[in-house]
Amino acid sequence: MSWLREAVERILAAGLAAPYAAAMAPGSSLDRRFFVLPRGSEAAAAAKAAIQAHAAAELAGGSLPAPLRARLEPVAQGRILGVGTAPYYVVISERAAMMPVQQQSLAHALENMWLMATALGLGKGSGQGRRAVPQDLSKVMRMFMNGGSYHGHRLLEPAAVRLMFKPEWTYDATAKNGDTQGWCAEWGLGVQILKNGPEVGDRLLPTPDSPHWQGHLGEAYGMISNMLFDRRTGDGYIYYCAGMGADPFEHWSDCAPAFFSFDSTIVQAIFANYFRR
Repeated sequence: MSWLREAVERILAAGLAAPYAAAMAPGSSLDRRFFVLPRGSEAAAAAKAAIQAHAAAELAGGSLPAPLRARLEPVAQGRILGVGTAPYYVVISERAAMMPVQQQSLAHALENMWLMATALGLGKGSGQGRRAVPQDLSKVMRMFMNGGSYHGHRLLEPAAVRLMFKPEWTYDATAKNGDTQGWCAEWGLGVQILKNGPEVGDRLLPTPDSPHWQGHLGEAYGMISNMLFDRRTGDGYIYYCAGMGADPFEHWSDCAPAFFSFDSTIVQAIFANYFRR
């Protein structure tokens, strides 16, 4: 496991090198600390219990947005990603007098750590050592729109593309046949299909005719992104929103509950100024 320890040390170093927020408390010392909890340790068990208890308290404390409630429920049940499953659980903290400033500073550190983790082939979900700029994703999107080919080069058979975009799971509110996490009602093979359903709120626009597009939503350590498109019309968009200093879970969209408020603002601007329907 020496290679893993070395990788973790490189990730911590990247976080330590990240800039602090511009407006730190006057006269305060810059103090960023990392706590590495090995799997199976008493510290990791205590952390899991504390996280579970905090999630349960938040759920019991009052009204929460449906997407946030859906994400907290498995945590309150003890299903906490990374704690007890990953070799190490890392906690990062800073000493600062102003909470918004502290969150912004921690966002810089987390983004640096995520970038290093992806470069090393580690991380969660989208961070499996593969990164793409919007220009790269636009080629993938165009390939799907063209039935599996890009600039005359066949990458996927049309039947494979149709299979990927065929619904494999659709949420049934009566049967409770899965976990929507508050933002997903239908999936193909690695592809999200927007249903505009009121029970989930996975809609792009605050109107009944919000488009039923397909693609993928991204979220990882200070970065929010969308790649959504309509294979029938050839319309689509990609955007990245990085370096977030505010907690996105405190800013849900009122009109499109599956999205954060800045998500919704960006998407509505795109449709109002580009996709004039």
